[in-house]
Amino acid sequence: MAINYDDIINTRGLLHDPYLVNHRKVGDIYRVDPLRGDGYTWLFRCRNGAYISVTEQILFDDTVGEFNQMDVLCIRSYHTVSGKLILPHRDLYSGDVQIYTGASGSCKFVHYRKTPVRFVNVALTPESYGEVLRDRFNETYEIPKEALQYLDDLIQFPELASVMSEIREYRGSGTEAENYYNEKADEIITLVMRKAEEMQELPHHDFSPGEEDRETMFELKHYIDHHLDSRLSIDDLSAIAHMSPAKLKASFKESYDTSIHQYIMDRRIETAGELLRESDLPVGAIGWLVGYNSSVRFSDAFKEKTGVRPAVYRRKNQ
Repeated sequence: MAINYDDIINTRGLLHDPYLVNHRKVGDIYRVDPLRGDGYTWLFRCRNGAYISVTEQILFDDTVGEFNQMDVLCIRSYHTVSGKLILPHRDLYSGDVQIYTGASGSCKFVHYRKTPVRFVNVALTPESYGEVLRDRFNETYEIPKEALQYLDDLIQFPELASVMSEIREYRGSGTEAENYYNEKADEIITLVMRKAEEMQELPHHDFSPGEEDRETMFELKHYIDHHLDSRLSIDDLSAIAHMSPAKLKASFKESYDTSIHQYIMDRRIETAGELLRESDLPVGAIGWLVGYNSSVRFSDAFKEKTGVRPAVYRRKNQ
């Protein structure tokens, strides 16, 4: 499966510009639409099917974007950042390395205005990292897909951060540059998979349900965090967890010391509050990003949780 970047490039307002100065000499370069901001994204396709990109941009206005997620493993290193991933929900901080697995559905993000965004991104398909791992270890190597879930949101990974910084700073040309980027992609794959296996062996939860129910609740919570903009009914969640509604409610409460309904509302309102404080997006757009199709319903829910309407909260906290 090849990675199709057209959807992401178009959503981010990037324009292919072969005449833009490309300090990395190889790959393709895209400039930000001058009506939206200034900067570029450089993109290189490795021989194993992975993609490396370097982005440096600044936007004139707070910008909401959305694109369909792909079945990839994404590694991103932020050098400076001003924004937030809404779905899947992740806070973004300068200096972080974040790793997450792609899933079906959409990804929504907000980039805040007039603050530079600089990051290195590596996107790996199962085929690309599988080929490298089998070549480096042995031809029967089994990809630890179940281990990858433990890498989501990983931010303390100095070895990987170092490699990503080397990619950002490298300036080479011709065959030497192509070989360099291909080798770095292989190195990243090996580092990430070794870390995945290492973390899989560590204890991750300390709550009391049985092993099977515990894992189910962990996966369900992960699903909720990645679908805050969707309809999350008890019936639908019960079907996903293969549990009766009564057992689901009891297991979630025992696992996380809160009800499913309260957890969903807390996550939505928490995310909305951050966007109200940090962006100039319209209140209705923020409600839509966190799962409310009606501005009135969003305003009522926000006031129920915080004691004030969204507009009042923004005036007090910006």
